[in-house]
Amino acid sequence: MFVNFKPQRNTVNFIESVQVLSVDDDNPVWTSVPGDLVLTMKIIDQQGVERISATNSDGSGYLTAFVNGFIEISIPDISSLHNGRHIIEMIVETGGFKFLLFQGSLPIIGDSRCR
Repeated sequence: MFVNFKPQRNTVNFIESVQVLSVDDDNPVWTSVPGDLVLTMKIIDQQGVERISATNSDGSGYLTAFVNGFIEISIPDISSLHNGRHIIEMIVETGGFKFLLFQGSLPIIGDSRCR
């Protein structure tokens, strides 16, 4: 799945919530957070450089899983992201499966020093 995020200024916090639903019945994939759940997120710039990388267990607080299939992305400082489109990739591992949940386009605006 490809997601287009709203343009963000690199001087603010980036917070977004995603709910993972089953295509079969439109219910959350999990009702309580699986103990083996690993979330991995990467934000890559236009030159292919990985600018931000995080997991739900790295202590950064950038990724948090909640009940009912919710994932919160919360990055308090996106100043390392310069003007232009960035790609966000979210990978989920649980129950012996590993899959790309989504790729998304994150436009960054507002930093005149980096064009």
